[in-house]
Amino acid sequence: MQFDKVTQIYKKTGLSTMSMREYVILLLKECLVAVQKYESTSPEEQNEVIHQAQKVLFELMSITDQKHEKGSRLFEFYVHLNQCLVDVRIHQNTERLQLVERYLTEMIASWENAKSVTSGVGYGRHDVRT
Repeated sequence: MQFDKVTQIYKKTGLSTMSMREYVILLLKECLVAVQKYESTSPEEQNEVIHQAQKVLFELMSITDQKHEKGSRLFEFYVHLNQCLVDVRIHQNTERLQLVERYLTEMIASWENAKSVTSGVGYGRHDVRT
């Protein structure tokens, strides 16, 4: 029981000390993992898998600064991904799921590239320093 509590505290500390850029990459990867689980899970579990991915997208939306055009476009992109997941959930549209998977993969690559070539660039409501 204590081990679980210590593990949770460790995870929270790790999240609170990472840069916003690293946090975004982590969230995108978490969303991708959920999306990739969809086809290998039972029909009863598929809704939960989609729900997990949507929760991650909602977290990404909440940290996106919409005061700037790029932030607004990124927010709209996350909304679009969520709408695709809704379509998957309602109609079992695996083409939309593949689209979401492709977009997430490209986003992760873009964020990782940005992380490697830039530093001190703001994202969302937070100034990122790596």
